[in-house]
Amino acid sequence: TGPMRFSRSPHTRGLARLMELAPSLGIEEIWLEKSSQSGLSEAVRSYIAWRADQSPCPMMLVLPTEQKGREIVGKRIMPLFNAEPLKSLQTEFIRDVNKSSIQLANGFVLFLAWSGSPTSLASHPCGVVINDETDKYEITSGRESDPLSLSRARLKTYGGKQLLVALSTPTTPDGVIHTGRASCPVQLRYHVPCPECGEWQVLIWDRLRYPAAEAGETREAHANRVGTDRSVGYECSGCSVVIDPTHRRAMLSRGVWATEHAAGQPGFDTLAGEADGIVFDGWPAGRKVGVRINDLSVYWIEWWRTAEAGILAGAEPVR
Repeated sequence: TGPMRFSRSPHTRGLARLMELAPSLGIEEIWLEKSSQSGLSEAVRSYIAWRADQSPCPMMLVLPTEQKGREIVGKRIMPLFNAEPLKSLQTEFIRDVNKSSIQLANGFVLFLAWSGSPTSLASHPCGVVINDETDKYEITSGRESDPLSLSRARLKTYGGKQLLVALSTPTTPDGVIHTGRASCPVQLRYHVPCPECGEWQVLIWDRLRYPAAEAGETREAHANRVGTDRSVGYECSGCSVVIDPTHRRAMLSRGVWATEHAAGQPGFDTLAGEADGIVFDGWPAGRKVGVRINDLSVYWIEWWRTAEAGILAGAEPVR
């Protein structure tokens, strides 16, 4: 209830800023490759509400199926519009707020579309199109274009001010979200500072540190022991100190989105300290931005949970 609180999800602050400033920066596409339950879908839904109130235009939300779309709209989107300040922008017609579309008195419209229906994707010109869970999209049949191409076609009327957002948990290395994100000229990662040496780095699985499996111990038993002891740390890429998990939240709260090039430059501490969750310096030219985040950088997912899941999946860090 209430406004979005970035203190509870610090990694979403810079992404909200990115979506807000995208038109003025000349950004036309943002690709978000995320871990599950990372809060990015909720951040995007908050962006929809912000646009409805502050910068209204026709928008389209594309989901994998009609059933899933109506469920998301009913449980996640409509509550936003039935609360202030958006409630006061509703028209007097009940039909203007339903599970197929939402229309406000200020000219904002949100259309629902789904991947298996080319008709739903080809009906309305929009300024913003959000493609959620792209790796679960159905393949269109016949001579119709794929859902992403149809989504881009909706944006032609808003040349220079349009924005396409695609987000998904990846399924395969050649999936839509991974290949789309990897092709973007601008690549952003969530960088956090080491509490010991101050080195800015992206948290990766290979530097997670936890007790090794004992002789004859099954994968399940090993995962259970690590999850029970919760003695999981992270080895800094700069000073090699194993960071205690008690410092995890403080590290993540100071994190910023930036390119690898910018994070490695002198003076990055100052840039990060003055940033609102994102550092725009050091970006190469490009209208498409790729964003990638894993569980290790998500505020509410403890490192021991990631280690436990990794052990069960058969993945072991490089020692």
